[in-house]
Amino acid sequence: MKEKVNEDHKIISVPSLLQIGYYLFGILFSLGLTYLIYSSKSNPNEDQNEVVKGVIVFIFLSMALACTYMLLRSKKIVLTNKNLILSYPLLFYSKKIEFKNIKKVTEDNYKIETSHNFSQIDIYSGLKITIEFFDSKKIVINSMEITNYNLMSKNLKNTTRPYFKIVLQDKSQKNFQGYGCLLVLVIVTSGLLISLF
Repeated sequence: MKEKVNEDHKIISVPSLLQIGYYLFGILFSLGLTYLIYSSKSNPNEDQNEVVKGVIVFIFLSMALACTYMLLRSKKIVLTNKNLILSYPLLFYSKKIEFKNIKKVTEDNYKIETSHNFSQIDIYSGLKITIEFFDSKKIVINSMEITNYNLMSKNLKNTTRPYFKIVLQDKSQKNFQGYGCLLVLVIVTSGLLISLF
């Protein structure tokens, strides 16, 4: 694979469709179930049913709010030869980070797992990069949440070296992990929403 050093270009990583899809359909699924439970008729003589119903509605509304929060915190990352720009497009917030403030950059495994009948099932298995600063703050970026992760992480790991220059690869590898579970979520959510109307 050919590599070239680039003097004036930048690497841009935007929120991935996989992350946006999970959060968006997580919101729709949670709100759909909330509406279904809230609008269901129960026996007015039983106060206990109303309490249970209220608790379940609260849980699904909390899930919808958590998904909304995570969607709003979707990151866009721009790496230049001089700095790193971290922005949250849906919150209209942007922060420029100079390389001299970065203490170290490390990469680790990143997994999303679930369990069923005492067995672990991998939903997503990828990588995450942690950027540590001298003021003890950290930024964690995983391969599920942004596009161009491999190219971005390769270059981010070199930002603490003197005379950093962006290195571009001619080919990027596509990762289709997690899209199967997203497809199931889309189908189930679509069925739920269609049944409500």
